[in-house]
Parts: sequence; C-alpha cells; structure tokens
Amino acid sequence: MWESNNLAGVVVGGFLGIAGAISSGVLFQIWQDRQKRINLRSALAGELRAILTVVDERRVLPALENIIDHIKMHQTVLFFPVWLGDMHSLVFRQNADKLGSLPAPLPERVVAVHYRIGSVALELQMLFEASQGRGGWLGEQWRSSWQRCLQQHEQVFTLADEVRGLTAEVINELEGV
Repeated sequence: MWESNNLAGVVVGGFLGIAGAISSGVLFQIWQDRQKRINLRSALAGELRAILTVVDERRVLPALENIIDHIKMHQTVLFFPVWLGDMHSLVFRQNADKLGSLPAPLPERVVAVHYRIGSVALELQMLFEASQGRGGWLGEQWRSSWQRCLQQHEQVFTLADEVRGLTAEVINELEGV
C-alpha cells in the first residue's frame, strides 16, 4: 500500500514538475512579449517626440509663416530654405514588422502619422530644391509665379500644422495617456 501511494506521489510530482516547467516557460514568454511591446511603444514615441523637438527647436512653423508673410507683403518668390534628410523615420522603418504586436488601432495611427510626416518632409525638400533651381516642372512653376509659390508654402504650412497635432496625439496614445 505504501509503495502505491509513493508511486502515485512520484507520478503526481512529476506531472506537477512538468506542468510547472511548461507554465514558467509560457509565463516568461508572455512577460518577454509584453516587454517588447512596451519597448516598441517607447521607441516609437521617442522618435516622434524627437521629431517634434527638432521642429520646435528649428522653429519650422514660425519660419514658414514668416516666408508666407514675406511673399504676401512683397509679392515676390521666396523659398523655405531647409533641407531635411530621411532620419525622421528610422525607428519606424526598422520596426514596421513589429507594429502588429500593438493593440488596434495603434498600428494604423503610427503608420498614418509617419506617412504624413514623410509627406511634409518631401514637400519641404521639394521647396528647397526649387530654391536651388531644381525641382523640374513643379520647381519652375513655383519659381515663375509668386502666387504659386505662396500657395505651395501655405499648403505645406497647413499640412505641417495638422501633422504636428496628429503627432502629439499618437505620442499620447503610444504612452497610454
């Protein structure tokens, strides 16, 4: 009788040991996945915050407003002289394949804000190229007419201002605020 109880205890203990090992592995994986999501959210929020900081420190929106005012006042062509590289989406591009680990609709919002930021960067780059005598047909159109030049700067300002607000919202969503 004692041997069968002992054997049952060993069998039950073995099953409990196996279950414990499996569950601790599963729990560790759950914890690790959660940490990765937290780190991803933090990295994406950090990148967006850095973009806003650069925009504020370089006074991009007030500078655009000044260019617009100057064009209106003097009815002359003038361009926003800022060159932007493509570093504004490095974290996003390197982690785009991990966005699916975030809860919906956060991945969609992150993608949307990065594409909108990219659009502003492209528009500013096009204005810069037009100021350098490049930019093809569009650049020539902006250089030949102060009204077209004004219209393009106003369009870029409106887009940049909207994107600034959207970026702040997405940062808050990433941080769970």
